[in-house]
Amino acid sequence: MNEAPPGAIGVCTPSGWTDSECFMRWLNHFTFIVKPSKKDKHLIFLDEHHSHKTLEAVTFCRENGIELITFPPHCTHKMQPLDVSFFKGLKAAYNATADGWMLSNKGRRITFYEIAGLFSKAFLKAATPEKAVHGFECTGLWPLNKQIFSEEDFLHQS
Repeated sequence: MNEAPPGAIGVCTPSGWTDSECFMRWLNHFTFIVKPSKKDKHLIFLDEHHSHKTLEAVTFCRENGIELITFPPHCTHKMQPLDVSFFKGLKAAYNATADGWMLSNKGRRITFYEIAGLFSKAFLKAATPEKAVHGFECTGLWPLNKQIFSEEDFLHQS
């Protein structure tokens, strides 16, 4: 986690994919930083990945004032604020930062030790309050807009 933002955590799995243990570590970190409670509840919007729907995660969230809301399957490209307004810009910023690092470090490869620092620089470029607000607006989550999608949005695309 060299050069990662202060307080950031990193979790790896043998497969490289998230799992329920990673999600629980993230939930614990979220709770430590944000301090939700039964009197001050917080919402977390999630995709339907199996790691988010364990009994352990649901129980933890209930005990700590966290409401989990999962998106319907195959809808995150339209409904998840981060997918709609943030990840494309983050990917471009990370690629540009990594390209700059490789030009400055000719002949070297990016290793696990550089990733957190490169990501941190890219994140600071890409993460803006405007993108967060836009993500919720253009998905119809806030302010609530039930008319954001047309009937065609729900048709099967082959």
